[in-house]
Amino acid sequence: FDREDVIRELPRATVFMGVPTFYTRLLSGDDFCRAPVSHMRLFTSGSAPLLAETFEEFRARTGHAILERYGMTET
Repeated sequence: FDREDVIRELPRATVFMGVPTFYTRLLSGDDFCRAPVSHMRLFTSGSAPLLAETFEEFRARTGHAILERYGMTET
């Protein structure tokens, strides 16, 4: 996962599927904000629980909520 590459490519995407660590790393710099993700339709997170702090900071900085898909295959 190269943070700078992902941010550079985001304007070409409409959906982003990642693990909680991806979102934490995206938020690790001040350059991650609404501008590169304003057109996005969906952000999902899976494989591990997403921290509430990450969810809230992501929403505050981008205007988007992350759809958490953790545990969808467990019965």
